[in-house]
Amino acid sequence: MKRTNKSLLQILLIPAAIALAVLFSAAIQGCGNDNPTQPTASNTGTMGFSSYSDGNTQGNNPQSTLVIYEAKVMINDLKIHPDGDDNEEHGENIKVGPFVIDLNLDSKVTLVTNSMIPPGNYRKVKFEIHKLQPNDPVPDPEFSDANGRYSVIVKGSFNGVDFMYKSQITANQKVYLQKVLAVSPVATSNITFYANPFMWFYDENGNLLDPALAINRVKIDDNIRDNLKNHIRIFVDCDHDGHPDN
Repeated sequence: MKRTNKSLLQILLIPAAIALAVLFSAAIQGCGNDNPTQPTASNTGTMGFSSYSDGNTQGNNPQSTLVIYEAKVMINDLKIHPDGDDNEEHGENIKVGPFVIDLNLDSKVTLVTNSMIPPGNYRKVKFEIHKLQPNDPVPDPEFSDANGRYSVIVKGSFNGVDFMYKSQITANQKVYLQKVLAVSPVATSNITFYANPFMWFYDENGNLLDPALAINRVKIDDNIRDNLKNHIRIFVDCDHDGHPDN
């Protein structure tokens, strides 16, 4: 009987030892590690999605002054995809749209959402910037008015005159992270979305474009579309400092 009890105790302790080993393995793998635990059916990791911008201006037109008070973008469906897997069906939803990203110009990283996704390595982020559709809920009333629905809104002043610029541009985007995002069940990871809205109001010669003039509208919309498709940055930023992690 004593041998039986000892054997039973050993059998009961084995699963506990395995569980502790798995937990310890996950605990030593942080946001910056490229080898997190692989996904299982019973655990998830927390991943943050943040936004960041700043007041950096460019151009060579000292006669004009552009001030931006607020810039925000409508996003429809944000997904992240496993490293090395090009199957579009395997992405994990970070946030299902529509929702608004506010590009804070005070150089502070702002959390947009937290999501629970399977642990693993992630490399590609996919999203769509799109105006609200007729049946979509309106998360921000400024994106819908009597003249239509919008995807980008910028509020500011040009040469001392206030303006609100509304755009209906669409941009489908896939961004490959320079550093693999490692998601584990015991550490919160984060990626940050960066865009500089001042770039939207310059022509190819670096001259400022008055957003109140209808003649500038096509160029400004083209700038926004090009910037969001080709120059936007999304990067691993687990320390929330607004810069890519090493």
